[in-house]
Amino acid sequence: MFYKRFDSYYKINDEYSVEMLHSRAQIAETIAKNQILSGNNNEQMIACAIKRRFDDLYGSSWQCIVGKSFGCYITHLENHFLFFYFGGFAVLLYKNN
Repeated sequence: MFYKRFDSYYKINDEYSVEMLHSRAQIAETIAKNQILSGNNNEQMIACAIKRRFDDLYGSSWQCIVGKSFGCYITHLENHFLFFYFGGFAVLLYKNN
């Protein structure tokens, strides 16, 4: 497994088109930005807002982790993984069964 860098988004292998990656990342970024600008820097609340929006848009079973320092070891569905940095936070978003 390897990472390719596209602006501030990370893509694993070639699962997404660049356009799909940026589209989904922009949705998650907008949610994070709105939360932060409204004074909410609570990582759990930001993750909750992103997860709920992705569940609404793309079906349930999305998982979201937001933080400044974390490690992970996960299993995700193919074409359902996104990792990026925004506003000092790392955002990991993936879908599983």
